[in-house]
Amino acid sequence: MERYDNVKRVLLETFFGPPNVGVYSPSIQSTLYQMARATLNRFSNIDSVQLKMPNIHFLLVNISNTGGQIVKKEAVHLVFNVRFDCISFCLSHCHHSVNATIDRYKKACSD
Repeated sequence: MERYDNVKRVLLETFFGPPNVGVYSPSIQSTLYQMARATLNRFSNIDSVQLKMPNIHFLLVNISNTGGQIVKKEAVHLVFNVRFDCISFCLSHCHHSVNATIDRYKKACSD
């Protein structure tokens, strides 16, 4: 159980980054790769990491000038409550999972 917890800690630290600033990710693929690479770098006895992550797209909508009026659209679902005069919508037609398997490089043996 300790090894599981240690791997989980590395994955979470890599995903979230430092608590005070977070971590920028240009894509879900980059995030998965960074998480797997950090795990392989930290644990020499792990040869392969398989990860699956949901890829859900959110749109941030500024409602500060709408007087609180919210128009419901069929293509989106309200995900978070009003916060800082914005609402996050999740696009219901635009989500899937991204899978990644990252293996440790092994040099071929020669006889």
